Amino acid sequence: TPMATPRVTVIVLKADGTYIEQNVAISPGWQEKLVGYPTVPLGEDGVIEALDAQVICIDEENLEPDQAESLPVNTHELPPPMEDDEAKGDMIIWRRNEVGCPSDITIEEWKEYCLNPKAPKFLQAIDARRMRKEDDENDDEEEEEEEE
Repeated sequence: TPMATPRVTVIVLKADGTYIEQNVAISPGWQEKLVGYPTVPLGEDGVIEALDAQVICIDEENLEPDQAESLPVNTHELPPPMEDDEAKGDMIIWRRNEVGCPSDITIEEWKEYCLNPKAPKFLQAIDARRMRKEDDENDDEEEEEEEE
């Protein structure tokens, strides 16, 4: 049987500066369904390591010029490393670990991170993630056969 589609809580950063938490099924195209347009990761890869999260924004290059024109600029102040990135329309923050497994993320966690991205717990999370990543890279060869 195919694996059930995971449902997780994601955050939508609305263009007007408000937030909502939304429970979504992580199925193909879910991001586009949520914001109404084709999407891309923000900036280089959208990854916020401290939260195991990724920021997704609307892919303006994939829109008709007048569509892109009519979308408002998203007014959320993003934390580093994305403080200089700008996007139009709504953005999504979702969490998935290095192996791509999605899990819940809350507005509370996001706000806490935005207030102090350099808090010790976040720096520790980044270190832990990088260590796991190195381990994963060493394990890759063995794991591929086990996948279901």
